[in-house]
Formats: sequence, structure tokens, C-alpha cells
Amino acid sequence: MMSTALEKPNSDTNSFDNFGARPVTTWEFSDERGQMMRILVATTRAQRERAAKLAYRVYQGRGYVPEDGEGAIVSPFDADTATFTLLAEDARGNAAATITLAFDSRNGLPCDEIYGPELNALRAEERRLSEVMRLAIDEEHAHSKALLVNLFILCSVHARRIQRSTDFVIEVNPRHVAFYRRMLAFEPAGPERPCPRVQNAPAVLLRLDLRVQEELIGRLGGTHSQTAGRSLYAYFTRLEEEPAIERFLIRATEITEDTEKVRKEQGISIAIGVSKVVA
Repeated sequence: MMSTALEKPNSDTNSFDNFGARPVTTWEFSDERGQMMRILVATTRAQRERAAKLAYRVYQGRGYVPEDGEGAIVSPFDADTATFTLLAEDARGNAAATITLAFDSRNGLPCDEIYGPELNALRAEERRLSEVMRLAIDEEHAHSKALLVNLFILCSVHARRIQRSTDFVIEVNPRHVAFYRRMLAFEPAGPERPCPRVQNAPAVLLRLDLRVQEELIGRLGGTHSQTAGRSLYAYFTRLEEEPAIERFLIRATEITEDTEKVRKEQGISIAIGVSKVVA
């Protein structure tokens, strides 16, 4: 069974009734094997470095970056205080997964490098874009539906409710397009092109209208329905639980003076000794 909660669940059902009773800084859930996992918002230098090194290890294993034992994947967008990174840990405290959201601004988005015309067309329609980037899951947890679902729950609430984004965009390898379309309702938004940030591996731009996502969560969220096809939205929390998740994320992402300084220095400090910088 897969459960989702803001604190360690004591039953098979999720409850947010006592969410405000004490500060909560991690999102805890059990995976398919019943093992507890937790997700935290990476706001400290140490957390963000762990996320960057995990992303490097996973991407290097796929041939997307050159081999370097000290490597980490970072981007100039990491210096933006709006950039949102999650780090998941398993029950032993090992880094299990990471995902990052970059939000559109005057600096654009990482995928503008090869999909600028497509993104500009969306901007002309006054769409507020968030790019899903650096999704990396450790090999031990690569097939965990629970882990992927919980990462996307937090990203989705943060983007839709806090940043008021209208769309996710993501660059994926062509062989993963069918998965994102079937499981998360993404749609193609740009043709296949080589991406220099992953050694010219092929990429396809996908887009998810977050209004469509919200409708799917409203219909399927929390049902764990076997009749929902293979949609992951059946395993999302219900829409009425999202305000509590929003409050958790607002508290977890509060920018202290120290955190803001780390963010501003991030693009320089974390890259010292790193052989490859990839958005």
C-alpha cells in the first residue's frame, strides 16, 4: 500500500486535521514495500549539493554527462530564489530522488535554449510557465510509483497554488514521451531536437496544462482507482487537501537571510570543482 501524509501516518488513511498543531518540515510517506520515505524542500547548501550530486550520478549512468566522481549538476537558474528543489530520502537517510522547478522570468527557462520559439508562443498567450527539470531517481527506487507521485504532488501544488503557474513544460527523451502522456497527461509541445545540456541526446518538449491536471485530480485524486487506466492522478491527494499542503510548502520554503545568500551564491559555489554544468 502507498500512503501520503505530512507526518508519519498512523493509519491507512491520510489526515490533515492536525496539520497546524506543530511545525512540519518534511513530507513523509510509505512506498510500495511499506518503507518510510521523506521529501524535504532543499533550502540549505548541503541539501542542494546532495540533490545536485544525485542528479549527476543518475544522469551519468544514462550517458547524459561525462564521468567524474566529484560531479554535480547545477544551473544558473539555481541562483534564482524562486527555483524550487525537492530532495527525497529513504529510510536509511540516503538520497533517493530529486526534482527541480524553474519559473519563467525575464531570464527565461532552461529549455529556451532549444525550444525558444515554442515557449514564446505560449508566452504570447499569457501562459505562466514552470519547467520541470533534473528529475532523477536512484536506481534502487527507480520503479517506485509512490516516490514519483509524491514528488509531483508537491511540485504541482507549489506551481499551481503558490506560483500561480498555468503550465508545466519539460524536456524528455523521446522514449519517455508515451509514459508522460499516459501517466501524467502531458502533451507534445515541440519536435525532437538534440539537447546540448545532455551531450546532444535527443529531447522532446512536452507541456501540461495545469487546469487539465486540476480537473484530473478532482476526478481521480485519492481514489486509487483501478478503472482510471494507468493515470498517476488516482494516487494524488484530493483537491480539498491541497490547502494544507500549500501551507506546508509556504513554511518549508520561507527564505531566511542565510538561505537567500546561499541561493545567490549557488551558481558559483556549488560549481567549484564540477566538470559539467547542466541545466
